[in-house]
Order: sequence, then structure tokens, then C-alpha cells
Amino acid sequence: MSIESPVYNTLALTIKKAIPTLEKDGKIFAHQIIAISESGKSYIIKERRGIPIQNYIGKKVHCVIEILDAEFYTPTNKKEREALPSNTMKGIYLWKETGYKFIPELVKLVDGDPNEIDHDYDENEYDKQAPAYFEEWGEYGLGLDIYQTKPMLKIGNGVCFLNEYCQEEMIDEWKYGQEVFFSPKEMLLRGIHTGEVKIDSNKIDKEVSKSYNEKNDYKIYEGKKYTKEEWIIKEKEIWKEYAKKNNIYLDDSNEKENNKPSGSFLFD
Repeated sequence: MSIESPVYNTLALTIKKAIPTLEKDGKIFAHQIIAISESGKSYIIKERRGIPIQNYIGKKVHCVIEILDAEFYTPTNKKEREALPSNTMKGIYLWKETGYKFIPELVKLVDGDPNEIDHDYDENEYDKQAPAYFEEWGEYGLGLDIYQTKPMLKIGNGVCFLNEYCQEEMIDEWKYGQEVFFSPKEMLLRGIHTGEVKIDSNKIDKEVSKSYNEKNDYKIYEGKKYTKEEWIIKEKEIWKEYAKKNNIYLDDSNEKENNKPSGSFLFD
């Protein structure tokens, strides 16, 4: 997968071992997983969703992985690269992105067809369709909210998340496509599937139909439903925070163009 690909692949791993780390009344709530990549790289991954990992022992699966903590390196020449620890990995930074990037149907909805000259992104349509796609992804869902963003790294042929609070100041300095060298200290499994992503189209259709019938629901943001009046207020609050973080100047004139939220700023 090139970094220009509109749809991101998850990491392909073979689960070798799963050790329960939290159990109560006969139910397992967390695991420590040992997995191997296609290139032979070994991963130690935590799981906190109660996924029955024992069902996947010995199987090749596709995983949504988040790097919670890591040691980063900035080698400037070949000698320094060769001196890096043996568990060092190389990634390519892909900016902060939303989980929709792993779902082809939602990529087409948000970004449009690559052959399309002009694409009119319909945010309301995304709000209606995305929840069911996220829930139906793989065996236990994608493990993210529909607007939740994460810094993303391409590792080999797959993409994983990087926790936004891990070396936050350093991440802010990275550029798209930049090589990143790191040794993971803690990794988390967010989602898993065993092959092709299968979406239940009937469930998607029902969810969309249901949202049309809920006349009072104008917007869903981070899992909360808003009426149109509530969303106008909420969007302004989010836009002010976004503008401050991204050094966008706002003044007191409502007629100024940069006072108005762009249609896609929530995806930035």
C-alpha cells in the first residue's frame, strides 16, 4: 500500500499466544498477546475489550493496533541507523486521520471516487451511515468513534494508530510522509477480523432508515445526538477551539469568511 492509497490496510498478524491478564467470575476481560507479522517481526500487544483471542490462536488476522507508548529515534546517517536497537521499527507518518479510512464505502462517501473531479461531501450522510459500518467492521467493531482521530503510521503494508499523547510535541513537528524510527513500549489491540471485511448491508440500510425517522436528531458527534439548534451552538464552540489550535484568526464580524466552519474541519 502506498501512502497515497485512499483506503488504509490494517496490520496482518498471526496470533501465537494469548495470556489472560484480567479475569473475573470466569470471564476474561483483558489479554497479553504475542503475534508475528508476515516479515517475522514479533509483537507484544495488550487487549482490553474482552475479545476471545483464544479463538484466533494460530490464525492470520488483520488487526487495528494503537501504539500507546514508544521510544523514538532520529538517525541522521546510515551508521546511526545500523546502531538502532534490534526491536526498532520504521514507519511513515500519515497525519491524524479518522477510522473511516479503513472502510472503503466511507472513504468513497467522504473523499469521493479518485476519478471524480468534484466531490460534494455530505456530512449528514456520513453521520447516518458511519456508526453501523464502524460497529460491523470485523468481528468486534473498529474500536473507535466515528469522528475520533489518531495520528497514523504506515508500517510495512499496514497502518496503525499512534496515541496522540505519546510524545505529543514531537508528533506536532512531523511532516506527512516522514520516516519515523521507534521502539514500541506498549501496544493495544482495538479491532480484529479474519479476512475480508464483511459489512451487513441490511443492518446499514436499517440504521440509515432509522436515522431518517428520528426527526429531532440533526447531528451525531462523538456518540451524542444533537438537534439542529443544539448543533449550531456546539459547532461554533468546536470551530473556535480548532481555530485557536491551528492559528486561524477570528474577529467579531460574522460576515468574515474565516469565522465560518468549513464543511470538513472536523476531519482535520
